[in-house]
Amino acid sequence: MTNSQSNQLPELPVNGRVLAKAALAPAIPARIEKGKLSISIDAGLNWQQIKTPDDVVSARFLDPLNGEIDTKSKRRYRTNDGGKTWNGN
Repeated sequence: MTNSQSNQLPELPVNGRVLAKAALAPAIPARIEKGKLSISIDAGLNWQQIKTPDDVVSARFLDPLNGEIDTKSKRRYRTNDGGKTWNGN
């Protein structure tokens, strides 16, 4: 990659600071119905419900394994195994 190409990549802000420029992967579609989370790995043709520790209000998945949810109880959880386990803060 040339310098001119790397300057065209979007900035990746973390906690208000730009740490790197990166090519962003397309997100995995997620939907929430009555607090239940489903994701699709085939652009919405099929949906798989994911078990979560609480009712979900928002979700973001970078790929089928790595995602983050915000819950009704105002907690944020992350998974790196497709929702088999969740780590919260």
